[in-house]
Amino acid sequence: MKRVIRSTLDFKVLKSLWQSVHSFVEENKEESVSFVFEKKSRALITDPKPLPIKPNRRISRRTRKEFEKEFPMIRSSLYLNPILIQELFDLYDEIAKYQYGEDEEINIHTLVTTVLYFICYDNGIKIDDNYFDEEYFNSKYTYQKDNVLESLRELSSILNKPPTQREWKVYRQRVNGPSLSYIESHFGSFNHAKDLAGLEKCKSGKKPKKKQKKSPMFSININMY
Repeated sequence: MKRVIRSTLDFKVLKSLWQSVHSFVEENKEESVSFVFEKKSRALITDPKPLPIKPNRRISRRTRKEFEKEFPMIRSSLYLNPILIQELFDLYDEIAKYQYGEDEEINIHTLVTTVLYFICYDNGIKIDDNYFDEEYFNSKYTYQKDNVLESLRELSSILNKPPTQREWKVYRQRVNGPSLSYIESHFGSFNHAKDLAGLEKCKSGKKPKKKQKKSPMFSININMY
């Protein structure tokens, strides 16, 4: 029998979504959540569906606690074929760019959410519609213009000068700022946003240290059968 190497995939997803899939697996006496997840992953590679949620949602600091209360998250893991998941990851990275723009990138949490979503959707399992409603999310939890301008001022203070576009891309997460494309789409241009933030040229300061690279997608935990 051909041996299949599987590795642990860690992720964070909506708690109610994870529990719904778990209940479905138990009620239908499926082999495991990992088994059902791989089955749906292969189906999505063969017949791709749009992302049900925008990757890298930007939640304002002001509303983060309210968001976490309304949509509790859970950390968990699955044992999956890394070759299969990498193929799905690459596919949905392209889909993310097609749906939301070239600056958008898929992440493992959104990928897992997408597979779990379609397991529920295709089997008539109830989900939390508000979590997947972009209009609802944007109206309650997304950045407002004042939040963006404050983030620009905060990074300017860290750098001791107004940030360039390149610096914003590198350091925006330090101040919980949105992507460059988000700023350009809402303010017309990055420079106009800086003007509205009241930033002026000043002496340059030291740049903050870059964040360490993220750990690999999979940890080493091998199952063979």
